[in-house]
Amino acid sequence: METSERLPPFADGVRKALNTFSRRHPRLTAAAPLVVLAPAGLPFDLYDHPATTAEIATAWTLWPLAFVPLVWRRKHPLPVFAVVAIVFAVEIGLRLAEPSVIALLCALYSLARYGPLRALAPTAILAYLEMLGVAARWIDGPGLAETIFLMGAAVTAAASLGLGARILRAHLAGLEERAVRLETERDQRARLAAVTERARIAREMHDVIGHHLAVIVSLADGGGALSRTAPRRGTEALENIAGLGRQALGELRSLLGVLTEHGQDAELTPQPGLADLGDLLAQVGEAGLPVSLTTSGTPDDLPTGVQIAIYRIVQEALTNTLKHAGPDATGAVRLTCTPTRVELLIENTGRSADAPVTDGLGLAGIRERAAVYGGTARGGPRPGGGWLVTATFGTEPA
Repeated sequence: METSERLPPFADGVRKALNTFSRRHPRLTAAAPLVVLAPAGLPFDLYDHPATTAEIATAWTLWPLAFVPLVWRRKHPLPVFAVVAIVFAVEIGLRLAEPSVIALLCALYSLARYGPLRALAPTAILAYLEMLGVAARWIDGPGLAETIFLMGAAVTAAASLGLGARILRAHLAGLEERAVRLETERDQRARLAAVTERARIAREMHDVIGHHLAVIVSLADGGGALSRTAPRRGTEALENIAGLGRQALGELRSLLGVLTEHGQDAELTPQPGLADLGDLLAQVGEAGLPVSLTTSGTPDDLPTGVQIAIYRIVQEALTNTLKHAGPDATGAVRLTCTPTRVELLIENTGRSADAPVTDGLGLAGIRERAAVYGGTARGGPRPGGGWLVTATFGTEPA
């Protein structure tokens, strides 16, 4: 759940406003904590002796020199720590009663959070040594050990807090990057699925509409000629055209329903299989191309996807036979199947050796259907005239 979903509207608005201000004014954002920290380091208790005017001026000059560089602690943590450490050492040398301990710890924290990790250990040791100098100069007696321990704890805490913030920031950045990557991968998968589905629908529409239109054109040509010599047969051709047109419209609506906004509500019809090959050959025969079917093996036991692939390959090959084979052509379909392999042969006795066996999209569709099951398909001239399409593939997806 996002932060904006967990926070009340007012708090979320304040958070967004602060983030926007931080991006636009990074220097002011970095200086904001100093408004609280800097006053705590004001040199009110100056020296262990009555201070002169010059000593007072020196003390108040060193105070901004220790805190102002902290404005750049995020972008330049190591140089800022060096400046603060030098000012702190000068304050110790001048025997200032209240050196800028807060500024030194803040610079060490910033170095641990934003600076190079290789510099953290030596700078932490330097800070601890300077803190020991303060303890040795001002603390005597039994309280010295406790003071040394507390100062060491303060240095350790500053470095540890900086490292913890650094690790947390890296963890959050990693989570954000992972979320962006997952979102990108999800969008890519969605686009790939959409492209794949569009390609499948385009192939199905090519097979379905191309076949029905080829049969309708052949029936219309024959019906026009028969209407003058055999009116009854011409009427039958027109009835067949009407039936094929309604069937094509039904299949087209079923395919286009997937593309509409409410495609899930479209009426779904089963995909054609080997049981529908007889109707397919009958349609082609009525259009003027007699086709014989020979099967061997147990085709009824083939998986549904394989049966659909066989049907569409036969449909595409016969559709192009109607387009290019010419009159008086005949066709033959031979299907040989085993539990693990399918061999399909579609041939015709067409007249032209120059006409393509199938158009580019049709042959590509045949190859794709065979490739899904780890097979191959090809088409070419048939010895003795005509055309031949062969496809061999397995019964399991590749």
